Amino acid sequence: MDLFHKEDGGEIDFADEVNISEEFIQKVESEMIREVIQLLNEKYKTVLVLYYYEQYSYKEMSEILNIPIGTVKYRLNYAKKQMREHLEGFVYAYKYFLNKRPPIKISGLLND
Repeated sequence: MDLFHKEDGGEIDFADEVNISEEFIQKVESEMIREVIQLLNEKYKTVLVLYYYEQYSYKEMSEILNIPIGTVKYRLNYAKKQMREHLEGFVYAYKYFLNKRPPIKISGLLND
């Protein structure tokens, strides 16, 4: 456990800070995935949601959508490919944004 003592005798647990950061990252990733799903054509979005969020099998999706299992598999694979491409675009844009931002000056923030 990463503990330090505050001036008033209390303790600061930096492990809690790490957990908050991990939760924040997971939340951002989940939101990004939801946004990318919204970019997909409806027929690809549908199979993706049914498979990953609703846990339907290929056979069940085939019956629900009234399409052959081969079409279900194709749409799911195509949806994953589209997701990958969109997410790679987001990552590229994010890295570009980070590299174009001016450095942050810390000295004024710490109340030297």
